[in-house]
Amino acid sequence: MRAHQSHTAEFDMTPMVDVVLLLMIFFLYTSQLTQEQRSPIDLPEQPGSAESKDRPGIVIVDIASETEFFVQGGAVSLSELFARIDEEIARSPDGPGGLDLLIRPDRGTSALPMNDLVRGLSERGVTRWRVATTPSGGVGGTASGTGGGV
Repeated sequence: MRAHQSHTAEFDMTPMVDVVLLLMIFFLYTSQLTQEQRSPIDLPEQPGSAESKDRPGIVIVDIASETEFFVQGGAVSLSELFARIDEEIARSPDGPGGLDLLIRPDRGTSALPMNDLVRGLSERGVTRWRVATTPSGGVGGTASGTGGGV
């Protein structure tokens, strides 16, 4: 008589678990890169066009006070800000015209830091930027700006 052998299929789940964990890590990491860190700022009330979402690759500059500028949640001086903008211009295939810049000034701040920033942008050849505002209805928006004699 022959001995009856049972053949059962066994699956090694280790590779599948590894792949799932790697995918989870990848998606968690990339989702954190797409979220912009913004400082809490009281935006000025002005009419503007509604923005549904910021585009990827946008440089967001928060002006919190006369000397405080924030880029992606980190405080920088005006000279450090211009160094970062120069880096972004160097990376852009379109040069200064390809820079996507959103300026978020605090309502209580004077126009001096905004003027200094815009003057520096004009010197670097950046001719387009957007200024974040809060329209009277309370919905966030932006007003576009163009370079020129500031």
